Amino acid sequence: SKTALTVATVAFGAALSLPAAVIDFSTEPNIAGSWDNHAQYGTAGTATWDEPNKDLDLAAATGDKWSLLSPTGATRGADESITLDVTSLSASSSRETDWTFVGLAISSTETPSFTADSLYTFRLLSIGSDINDDLWKYQVLDGTQAAIYDSVSDGGTAFSFGSLTMGIERNGDEYDFLVDGVSIFTSAATYSATVNDAMSHYHIAYGSGAFTTLGATVDNFGVIPEPGTYALLGGLFALSFVMVRRRR
Repeated sequence: SKTALTVATVAFGAALSLPAAVIDFSTEPNIAGSWDNHAQYGTAGTATWDEPNKDLDLAAATGDKWSLLSPTGATRGADESITLDVTSLSASSSRETDWTFVGLAISSTETPSFTADSLYTFRLLSIGSDINDDLWKYQVLDGTQAAIYDSVSDGGTAFSFGSLTMGIERNGDEYDFLVDGVSIFTSAATYSATVNDAMSHYHIAYGSGAFTTLGATVDNFGVIPEPGTYALLGGLFALSFVMVRRRR
């Protein structure tokens, strides 16, 4: 019927308008043509699709590099989570005061400046002598690059890396920062609710200092749409199916 066709058309259109879902890198992501590898500071690192393993290799060579990588034009809803699997991670340094990191970021602009825009960076960080000892910690930075959470400074210890999933998830007016689905920190009045609402851009963040190299493998990156979005679409498709059945 015309009504069923209309409902199905609406459902199909809603599906097409969904934000990009999680990217599993099972196919060539066309990093050079369809992604923005933004040099937030220094020179951008490199991202290479690993076809045999169906994941993405990141390299931040020496030279004070701080990169943000994301599909060009991709955005997220204010209540939608982002996720990233970090499956391998290695680094080396020839200077004790250097640093290196990989993780996630959300921002109010597609290519945020290093210290001037609304921004959260959630990262696995190694610094100083820990780099060559393969020890890491978690850190959350705001847009001024101030550490609003540091797992070691807040009583934890540096740890040897193992494959894990990082996430950023809305929690009321604030954000939760998650490891393997468990929140390890919740922002508290760093930004207003309005500013948090405006952080619609999301990125893989990675970088290293002038005397440090980083090699990381990541997978399953992107937006996890709100459950209600899929429930609505499922309901619309089910309704159109029932209406078609009744007309027969």
